Order: sequence, then structure tokens, then C-alpha cells
Amino acid sequence: METLFEPIIAPLVVAAISFVAALVYGLRKYRMAVIELRLLNPVPEVVEKFYISKIKDGKDEVVQLDPENIKKKVKYKEKNRVAIATFWYRKNLGFQFKCFIDVLDIKKGRDFLESNGFNGISIDETISNRIWFLVPTVPTTVTKDKEKYKNNFFHPGIKKIVYDGRSNTIKVIT
Repeated sequence: METLFEPIIAPLVVAAISFVAALVYGLRKYRMAVIELRLLNPVPEVVEKFYISKIKDGKDEVVQLDPENIKKKVKYKEKNRVAIATFWYRKNLGFQFKCFIDVLDIKKGRDFLESNGFNGISIDETISNRIWFLVPTVPTTVTKDKEKYKNNFFHPGIKKIVYDGRSNTIKVIT
């Protein structure tokens, strides 16, 4: 015997199952990435903001996706000696990222970065108090546009990168 609600409930159940299946399938394509920077020297007061920016999924020569430019303000631990940011990325592509700080004093900001072993240090051309930098020993890639920017690259399948400024080494967790 058919009730009044069966014609309504059955399509809703099917739709719910389809939605959950699509969600699970979609999540299998993505992975959470953690970038952890263990600093030799704590972040000084001259640094107003400390960000890690996900530029885009994949390398330029592999995929032509629009840049995402997702900026994540780092979270500090251990009295400003550990900076952490997390991102979702397509695990078959990896992603490009670069770090920057906004500072009150460019020279002191550069000194802070150099004392922690960071490289590829450059002053932003459009934002006068911003300094971009790369995490050493993390692989890099060069963009294919006219500027040919150099970015760090988080390889596909990796879960976490830990940079240790005390020993200038990285630990990769897959």
C-alpha cells in the first residue's frame, strides 16, 4: 500500500545518496596541505602580517588553471617561532606557493628573513612594505608568464612540509 509520502520521500533519498556520493568522490580528488615553518628567530614586532599565498594548483606547463591567490595568514605557535598555514589542493596536481610579510621597516624585515635562512627575497613592486620570499630546500617552479616568477612547489600527494630554520632542512610527510 502506497502512502502519501512515498512519492516524495523516494526521490529525496535518491538525491541525498547522489549528493553524498558526489561529495565523497570530490573529496578524494583533494587533499589538505600543511606548511609549517620552524623559525630560528621569533617573528619581530616589525612584521605586521605573515602570509603564505597559494598561487595556483599545478605547474604552468602542466595545467592552465586560473591563479587562485588564496592568502592564508599564518598561525603562530611556540612564542612566534612556528608559523603554520593549511590549504586544500588537487592532489594529482600539487600547487605553487610563496610567502610574504608586510613590515614597518624593510631593512629589519629583510634581516629577519635572512636570519631564518629564507631565500628569493624581493620587495613587492606595488605594495611598498611587502617582502616576498621562498622557503629554502623546498622545490621551486618558474611561471610561464612574462614576469617568470619563481614560486615554491608543493608536490602532489604530499600532506605536510616542515621547514626547520635551525638546520635549514625540510621534512616531507606523505
